[in-house]
Amino acid sequence: MQEDIEYIKKLVKERLRAMSPDVSFSIGNYGNFTRDELIREVDKNSEIGKAIIEMQLTFIRKMPELLLKVQ
Repeated sequence: MQEDIEYIKKLVKERLRAMSPDVSFSIGNYGNFTRDELIREVDKNSEIGKAIIEMQLTFIRKMPELLLKVQ
């Protein structure tokens, strides 16, 4: 189970690293964050980090549906 969590965190961090470091993200009431700040939040397993992980997983799960709509 812990291995799965670590794998998911690694996946999310790699997806974030693929984005420009100059991009700023607004995370609800938490404020604005840079890409690198979000990666640190994921590493810390903070509330923000958990929210980012959940958002990324939701996007990954929805991707097949989105691709079907484009075709």
